[in-house]
Amino acid sequence: MFGKDRDDKPIIQIEANVFNSGAGSREIRERIWYRNILYYMGEQWIEWSKEQRRFEAKWQYGGEQDPRPVSNYILDYNRSVKALILNKDLVYNVWPNSNDHDDMQAAELGGLVLKDMDTRDGSVIIDEQEAAILWMSLTGTGFIRDYPNMGLGKWIGQTGLKTGDIATEAIMPFNVFVGDTPGNTLRKKPSVGIQGLKDTEWIEDTFKMKIGGKKTDTQHGHDYQRSLMEIVGNVSEWKGSDVNSMFRGAGLTASGAKSDVDMTLFREIEIAPTIKYPEGRYIIRAGGKTLLDVPRMPIPVDKDGSWFYTIEDIRHNLIPGGFWGEAGTSSLISPQNTINKIDQDLIKNRDDVAKPTVTGPTGMSFKTVSRNGNSIKVVKYDPIASGGVAPTITRGTALPAQVLNERQIQREVFQDSSGDPKGVLAGKAPSGSSGVMVDILRETAEAGHQPDVTRVFRAFQRSARKRLVIAGELFSEERILKISGSDGKIGVKTFKGADLRDNTDVRLEPATGFSSTNAGKVSTISGLITAGLFNEQVVTVENREEITRLMGLTGFSNKISPDMARAESENTLLSNSEADKVYVEIAAVDPDTDEPLLDPDTGEPVIVPAINDPLFEFDNHEVHFEAHRKFLISPQFKDLEEKDQVIALAHTSVHQKRIELAQLAAQEQEVMLAAEGLTEGQPQPGTE
Repeated sequence: MFGKDRDDKPIIQIEANVFNSGAGSREIRERIWYRNILYYMGEQWIEWSKEQRRFEAKWQYGGEQDPRPVSNYILDYNRSVKALILNKDLVYNVWPNSNDHDDMQAAELGGLVLKDMDTRDGSVIIDEQEAAILWMSLTGTGFIRDYPNMGLGKWIGQTGLKTGDIATEAIMPFNVFVGDTPGNTLRKKPSVGIQGLKDTEWIEDTFKMKIGGKKTDTQHGHDYQRSLMEIVGNVSEWKGSDVNSMFRGAGLTASGAKSDVDMTLFREIEIAPTIKYPEGRYIIRAGGKTLLDVPRMPIPVDKDGSWFYTIEDIRHNLIPGGFWGEAGTSSLISPQNTINKIDQDLIKNRDDVAKPTVTGPTGMSFKTVSRNGNSIKVVKYDPIASGGVAPTITRGTALPAQVLNERQIQREVFQDSSGDPKGVLAGKAPSGSSGVMVDILRETAEAGHQPDVTRVFRAFQRSARKRLVIAGELFSEERILKISGSDGKIGVKTFKGADLRDNTDVRLEPATGFSSTNAGKVSTISGLITAGLFNEQVVTVENREEITRLMGLTGFSNKISPDMARAESENTLLSNSEADKVYVEIAAVDPDTDEPLLDPDTGEPVIVPAINDPLFEFDNHEVHFEAHRKFLISPQFKDLEEKDQVIALAHTSVHQKRIELAQLAAQEQEVMLAAEGLTEGQPQPGTE
């Protein structure tokens, strides 16, 4: 909870505190962001004009315009950063709130729901995550937002939270405000604001309110796309050749103002829980008016008091004690400028080498003649008039190797900064290297950046948890869930938000430690086959599963995997005092005499199911017996109630009896075959 004094502030003061604090430092920060974005786009010949307070093109004063080559290594750096983070096969594992069987099933359902969200609508969530990572690399801080999308112009708190969908999108840092209150993480900020320009007519239709006051706000940074277009138009030598038509096509004027669409600054404010507002607060403001004031946060506060903003920050290079991260791109501006200058000198030097300098006496002239089909220039001069002085032809001198070495050094700075010294992450595998060697190089490159990478994964993990929290409240009607099993088959099932049972403890974990390259996969599998891992006479199924698990090959399955999963599920039922769902047999009793019923043919007691399971007879009894035997000798078994222990022992004994009966039948078969003079491998009577 935060202090009570914040509860009594008027909304307009809350708005001012969120959006206006630290205006000067934010302007400097946004200027750095724009510079980094322009370098990423290749618009590198720019400079900040202190007099005009804007970006301008770098012009050479006097003489001919110098060439402007652009070797965009900053683009490659950002590509490597994205590869470093996104080249991972991760899965969502939702941990249950208890050992209750229903909770465990609900947790499994939560993982499937998150997987379905990631793959729905063309995997748009993955695209948004990639955009957030790019913003993080360019500006130092990326933002991803998960919020309930009510649709049809509805908003949280307007008509009651009944149904809707979950939206996930990357938010531009230009549109996020956290103020200058103490706190180096988002959760330590008492409030968060988001702002952007929206169509005034849309706002009025949505909130049924006439917008008054200043509707159009063209302040720098409120509309990132508009500001960026204006900057590119001013600094780009070729993209700005027809600036006015560019702006007209976007409905803008060259000054950056909208020409025919009325825009209003639209602001959303999320306030963390306070004493007066234990569920937080959500405010929408536009045109000087309060459009919505709801005494709750968009993401519902949990029963235990835990809460979330819809926004999650992703920072790569942390600044101790500060909230905003430092962009890796910022530290690469200097080496990029050095490379640009060297490339510029190389172009000029190349022209000098190709075009010799001719000096000579007065009256010297040039004449073009044709020799053997080639046009050449001939120098003509009068030796008598020049006093016998001949023209001098001086060829240009190539730049020394030191210049090219310096360029290579600056290029290596980019690769080292991105953690990709050999270009492996960017897809430039060393020639002649095997798939396994590429994987080793990749792991080595990633090792030094592991804390930064896992920090991003933790942000994605919190984002996934928010989606489950929203789904638990929002999905009040049945939804269709499309899932794919490990065997590749597609399945469809229905669920409601209540089916999740508030199981939202999400862990983002590697799906497999398998090689990330096809060559590495082929090499690994070939090695396992050669070592006999898949030969059951060499390695038992149980040992093979343990070996593949230790290697991280969690995607491997075998023919007994379903039986093992079913046996573990039965152990879970026993642990959760649900033994009445596990198959058990007892001796049948005559209801009139209470005496055991005997089989008239064998004289043995008649055995009947006490707890029936129609699938029991189809079980692999050897697999089930071994799984239950391990459970019986585990400490968990000792904690069971006596009645559950009895059922567990009885169930395991039934599997053991089935195994003994199968062995006895096999022995009788061998004796019968031996009596008939047959051995294994010989043809049966009547066959050839």
